[in-house]
Amino acid sequence: MRPTLPAQLPRLLGAFLLLAYGIAHAQFAWVDEKGVKHYSDRPPPPGTPASKILKTPGKPAELFATPEQAEVADAKSADAGSAPKQPTLAEREADFRKRAQDRAKEEKKAADEAQRQQAQHANCEQAQRYKNALDSGMRMTESGSDGGPQWMSDESRARHLAETNNVLAACR
Repeated sequence: MRPTLPAQLPRLLGAFLLLAYGIAHAQFAWVDEKGVKHYSDRPPPPGTPASKILKTPGKPAELFATPEQAEVADAKSADAGSAPKQPTLAEREADFRKRAQDRAKEEKKAADEAQRQQAQHANCEQAQRYKNALDSGMRMTESGSDGGPQWMSDESRARHLAETNNVLAACR
């Protein structure tokens, strides 16, 4: 005679718990730089040396490893040159400050260039207005040797027009 489902329930529950036991042990264990052991279902933070990782899922646990043993293993791996050196917090801070200074210099340079271009554009517009006035043929005055107004002669108009054309040639 076959046992009924209620009679087999403890066996099924036990088999399920045995399967779940393996999943529950999918944990990481590592020792941080202060010597504190951490247990988590997530991997240790980036930059944690492999010698300080005590357990990873699928690998045997080294639960009896002490922080001193981890430091000795770190020294051995550093001597072997197997792991690239991670920058310290001070080095990363100095690098950040240098990038910020470089960015500030570039922004200042760009602002200065924009201001220079704006001034040049205003100068070119003023030269164009002056050229239009000279080309219009209307009578214009200029400052005389005594500082008073004096009518502009044709030769003076031609000289002013040539100078204005030189300025406008640089604007193009």
